[in-house]
Amino acid sequence: MNTLAGIPTHPLFAHAAVTLVPLTVIIALAAVFSTRARLRIGGVAPVLAVVTVIAVWLTRIAGEYLASQEGPGQAAAIHAHSEKADALMIWSVILAVTVLTVYVLTSARLAAVRSHIPALGSRPAFIVAGVAVAIASIGAMWAVIATGHSGAEMVWG
Repeated sequence: MNTLAGIPTHPLFAHAAVTLVPLTVIIALAAVFSTRARLRIGGVAPVLAVVTVIAVWLTRIAGEYLASQEGPGQAAAIHAHSEKADALMIWSVILAVTVLTVYVLTSARLAAVRSHIPALGSRPAFIVAGVAVAIASIGAMWAVIATGHSGAEMVWG
């Protein structure tokens, strides 16, 4: 799946990732900092976080194929872009794990699970998870901006 209707899939997937990462960050932070938002968001945040990881992963796969088609003059720029994409993959996974953790700690549907492990229902556990979401959000936003910028520089100069 390297092209779709004659268009390379990498830029198509990249636009999905560039949209989904900030959207996931906004929803995740809302879920952490607002009980009202968390109740409304429910399971959307963890699902969106997983979809974001898939979008970033697909973008990387398509990018690897696209890189193999480029000439040697772009090798250094492609390598730098690829390293930033690796960081984006890592940060998107960390973000997804932290969002899933907040969901496990706060979901009414998982209260029975938390009742068997009292520490999961504690306020300190939620605070630690919230701080982790905030850190992962910063990392994911930095990575998506850096990766997108380096890709745009290669294409548009």
